[in-house]
Amino acid sequence: MATYKARTIYSYKNGKGNSSGSRVHTLFVVQGKSESAVMTEIKKKHGEQAEVIINEIKWG
Repeated sequence: MATYKARTIYSYKNGKGNSSGSRVHTLFVVQGKSESAVMTEIKKKHGEQAEVIINEIKWG
């Protein structure tokens, strides 16, 4: 499966250590061009319990 760069803007709360963030800008390299692939990477970063809202994905 091909890899894609996903420039992502998202917000989250209830992350690791009860952390939160708004308008977080991150570049992820994901397998497959899908929102769920990006969500998996965000959950790896902030914890499975994190509540995430993806605001924007720019594929490159």
